[in-house]
Amino acid sequence: MVLADRPELYGPGWWQCVVVAVDGDDFTLRWADDPSERPFRTSRRTVGLRHPSSFESPAS
Repeated sequence: MVLADRPELYGPGWWQCVVVAVDGDDFTLRWADDPSERPFRTSRRTVGLRHPSSFESPAS
């Protein structure tokens, strides 16, 4: 899970994305909240990493 922005589509801000593929310095991402949208490519330099402890633990 990474954070990505798309200001040209959604305005300023960062949203959670799932990494679908990695090709050198480029990632193919899809929006975590809307997986029906087409995946998009972006440079690894333009995404933010999520620390694993920032995710909620699944209910036991």
